[in-house]
Amino acid sequence: MVGYLVNNYPAVDYAEEGTMYEAFYGLREKPFNLTPDPKYLYLSDKHKEAFAHLLFGIKNRSGFVMVSGEIGTGKTTICRNLLNQLDAETDVAFVFNPSLNPLELLKKINREFGVSADAETVLELTEILNAYLLEAAAAGRNCVLVIDEAQNLTPQVLEQIRLLSNLETEKDKLLQIILIGQPELAEKLALKELRQLNQRITARYHLKPLNEQETLQYIAYRLHVAGGRKKVHFSKQAIHAIYKHSGGTPRVINALCDRALLIGYTKEAHVITGPIIKQAAREIRGEKTPGKTPWKQAACRWIPSPALVVAAVLVLALARFFAFPLEQAARELGVFNRFLASDSPFPTESAARQAGTADAISPDIRNPACEAADLLVDSALARRLVDRLSAPEKPGVET
Repeated sequence: MVGYLVNNYPAVDYAEEGTMYEAFYGLREKPFNLTPDPKYLYLSDKHKEAFAHLLFGIKNRSGFVMVSGEIGTGKTTICRNLLNQLDAETDVAFVFNPSLNPLELLKKINREFGVSADAETVLELTEILNAYLLEAAAAGRNCVLVIDEAQNLTPQVLEQIRLLSNLETEKDKLLQIILIGQPELAEKLALKELRQLNQRITARYHLKPLNEQETLQYIAYRLHVAGGRKKVHFSKQAIHAIYKHSGGTPRVINALCDRALLIGYTKEAHVITGPIIKQAAREIRGEKTPGKTPWKQAACRWIPSPALVVAAVLVLALARFFAFPLEQAARELGVFNRFLASDSPFPTESAARQAGTADAISPDIRNPACEAADLLVDSALARRLVDRLSAPEKPGVET
C-alpha cells in the first residue's frame, strides 16, 4: 500500500523518544538494526548467488572461497546465516579481527577450534592444528575457517593462511577457508608475491548493491519479520529517496529507515514520505535542518523583491520621460522672462563675432541678457519669439 504526505516538517529533538516507535507502528522489535541478525537476511538474486558460492566451497572442500563487496553490502550477514545453516558435523572458526601477525593468527584459530594455543612458535601451533584437523576428518567432520575483513591482512599473514591450505589428505583438504573482504582484497591478492594463493581460490563472488526494486523488497521483508501489520507504509517517493541516498547498500538503507521511523513517530505519521527520508538523510550526515538564521531573516525583511525593484525602475523611467519636457519648457520660459526684463538688449556673442566686435566683449562683464539670448538660440520657440520682438515695426497705414 502506498500513502502520500506532502508537508516537510522541521527537525525535532529525539533525545527523549527512545525506541518507542515500535509500539506506535505495531512492531515487535526494531526492524532496521545495524547488527547482522541472520533472521533479517533478505536474499536477493545477488545474495542467493553469493550464498551458493559459499555453500559450494564448503560442501566440496575446495580449499579457498572469496566473497568481496563494498562496505555494508551484507557480506558478513550472509556468512553468518550460512554458518547457522551448517549441520552439526561442521566445526567453524570465525576470525573477526585480522589485524594480527602470523603467530597471533594461529593462536586465534586454535582457540576458535577449541585446541591448545599455548605454543609460542608458528611451527608448534601448526602441528597442533594439523593433528586436530586429521582427527576431525577421520571422524567425518568438516572444518571451516572464516576470516572477515580480510582486506586488512598483510601479505605475510595471507601467505601463512596459504600454508594452512597445505594441510590435506590424499583426497580432501582438511581446512576450508573463506575470505570475506572489501574490493581491496582482490587487489591485494593480485600482488606478485601472493599469486600462489590467488591461484588456489576456486570460487569467488563480488556482492553488488541492491537495485531500486530490491530495495523496496528488502524494506518490506524486514518490516514483515519485525511484525509490521499495516500500521506503517513507505511511499513510492520514500523508496526512491532511500535508494538515491543509499545507493542500494543495505547498511545505509537500515540507517535511513530507522531514523525515518523515528521522525515519523514524532510526527504521528503512519506513512513515511520522501521529505521524511530527506530529513533522515540530512540528520544521519550531521547536516543542519535548512532554516533562516536571524541575519538572513532581517535581510529578507529589508531587501525588496525582484518584482518590486523592476516596478520602481519603470516608475522612475516614466517620471523622467514625462517630466523632462515640462522641465525644459520651464527653463526656456525663465530665460525668456530674463531677456524681456533687460533694459537694453546686448547682441549675443555670436552676433558680435559676425560684427567683428567679439574682442570688445569681455566674458567677465557680459550682461545677463546677453547670456539669456545665447540660451534662447538653442530653443526654436524662443528663437522665433526673439526674431519677432527684434524686427522693426512697419509703419502703419492711416485711414
